[in-house]
Amino acid sequence: MSIPFHLTTVEFLDEVKRHLNPGGVVGLNLAAGLQEPFPRAILNTLSNRFETVFAFAVRGSTNLYILAIDAKITLPKTDMIRTGEELDRRFELQPTLATIARSRLEIVLDPRTAVLLTDRFAPANHLIAVGSKSLDMPTPSD
Repeated sequence: MSIPFHLTTVEFLDEVKRHLNPGGVVGLNLAAGLQEPFPRAILNTLSNRFETVFAFAVRGSTNLYILAIDAKITLPKTDMIRTGEELDRRFELQPTLATIARSRLEIVLDPRTAVLLTDRFAPANHLIAVGSKSLDMPTPSD
């Protein structure tokens, strides 16, 4: 897998913010979990540029869905679930909004181990390679 490094940096996110309407939200689907170095770097970089970042586990996969907004939102998970349930009564979405809200993860990043990605330092492919080596992958002879 190869990630275009220039789409992961603070400079790119600054450009994205310039194109967002007030209250606009950035959404990302990351094909790895928070235990991997690359998603931690992406989350750290998003958190550096956006006031609020939410992470959700994607049902049936190791993917993460990330939402970032440049506004301070203090929304406890229980309130997000309750709002999802209210909206679910009006809309027929699958998965339901309440189900998605229940999958919200608490993000705790150690800045000593979560890289900040910039145009001058964006080792995206290296972080992915490091993460893939840490997985227990069966060998063909298993």
